[in-house]
Amino acid sequence: MAAQIKRPPTTVKAYLTQNFQRCIVSARERHFVVDGPAYAGGPQEAIHPTEAFLAGVASCASLMVERLAKAAGYALRQAEVETSALVIPEEQPRDDLTLITELDMHFDLYGVSEEQAAELVKTFKER
Repeated sequence: MAAQIKRPPTTVKAYLTQNFQRCIVSARERHFVVDGPAYAGGPQEAIHPTEAFLAGVASCASLMVERLAKAAGYALRQAEVETSALVIPEEQPRDDLTLITELDMHFDLYGVSEEQAAELVKTFKER
């Protein structure tokens, strides 16, 4: 059995600004702006929280597929992962809570066969 590598926790902070529905997000020494969506009164000049969440999911998927392909010796040239989320108001468990109802992912993998691409996506989903 391979030794488990202890990873430090990932920490991200969000700080409100003086602008309503705007915050600064800090991850290590990197910073970016997140705005509330227009329906919540946000300026919508920067990405909103759901987009930030989906960006994390899509980037995780593309980087993991790249690692999996390298480990398998596949000649992956490019991976594009598109994520989308849908909130269906009628399917929310409570009126004061908003949850993503559906999350879809689409993978375009270049340089690998259909079988290799299917294997990479399957392995990603299992992890």
